[in-house]
Amino acid sequence: MRIALCDDIKRYNLLMERLFTHFFTQQKISNYEITSYTSGIDLLRNITSSCYDLILLDVDMPHLDGFQTAEQIRQVDSQIDLVFATNMQDQVQRGFDYHAKGYLYKEVNQEQINILLNRLLTERKQRKKNNYPVRLIGERADILLDLTKILYFEIHNRDIYGITENETFAFRGEIKKLEEDLKNKGFLRTHRSYLVNINKIFKKLSNYIVLHDGKEIPISKKYQSIVKGELKSQWS
Repeated sequence: MRIALCDDIKRYNLLMERLFTHFFTQQKISNYEITSYTSGIDLLRNITSSCYDLILLDVDMPHLDGFQTAEQIRQVDSQIDLVFATNMQDQVQRGFDYHAKGYLYKEVNQEQINILLNRLLTERKQRKKNNYPVRLIGERADILLDLTKILYFEIHNRDIYGITENETFAFRGEIKKLEEDLKNKGFLRTHRSYLVNINKIFKKLSNYIVLHDGKEIPISKKYQSIVKGELKSQWS
């Protein structure tokens, strides 16, 4: 697990490092790395996609506060787990604008760290179960799509597009093969060009379904009875 700590007060970074290290030692986890920064500017100089698994940001930093730093981090990587540290509870709601995984209230203690890391490690294990490996068009490296974030897959010729709320992933493939791979993983074929995450469906109308974000996905005649049956089973 790769962790970045960012607080303009060095002693807080040192405290966090001790608390994190204690947790990993107690859990007999050796595969971790902790890097500390004393400003959001320094952190952003070193940010690349997927360079960290978790970033702990102090909210109240000069020049660039934790929220401003988080906004720029999200422009580079939407998947990094962000956690904010603050001594003001009224700042909590704003953190969710950046999809924060949680808050730590100063002075942070070992119990807070233990609860946070146990939850995040459990979520990481669950995400691995819900991942689907793909090789993106024009790239050699394989990546893992988090299926819980996929709204739907759409195919154009042999290009498949995985659509999330914030990103689109394009890769080569056949939708029939994709459908087989995702059997029993919560995806429903509604049309020869669409495979939809059942958990993202808000309602079904006569010839299309509506997702929670308002997107309308067509239902072809071939799949009408299948869609109706699957949704009845899910929603009953």
